[in-house]
Amino acid sequence: MIELNIFLSEISLSLAVSILALFLLRGALRDVLTDLCRGIQRAEFWTRFTQLMLIIGPLLGTLLFTPISGCTESFDITTFRETLRHALVGGFITLCGVGMVIWKTIPKNDSDIPAAETLLPPVKSEA
Repeated sequence: MIELNIFLSEISLSLAVSILALFLLRGALRDVLTDLCRGIQRAEFWTRFTQLMLIIGPLLGTLLFTPISGCTESFDITTFRETLRHALVGGFITLCGVGMVIWKTIPKNDSDIPAAETLLPPVKSEA
């Protein structure tokens, strides 16, 4: 029972890190993705994808790297520090990955921006 409480405490801490990152990025991320995707529907998908990755990354870091063996009797400061470190590393790696993808899609100059007619589907004429 003690191991279950420690495990749930670790997961809760990891989710708190994720929620904090999502809270800090929510508005800016949606704006940037709407601009880059040139549409709300496409940006909505990538926003949700990014949010999901920002939840999975810290959780994965916690689950993969927090040792199971040698559990102490309680959730002490050492366990807290290790769990927080693993959650932050997972979040950092996830943010770096998402940031690199977004950075690569930002046009470097005006000639890299496609013309509006190439972004729209062809219009069928009723002739």
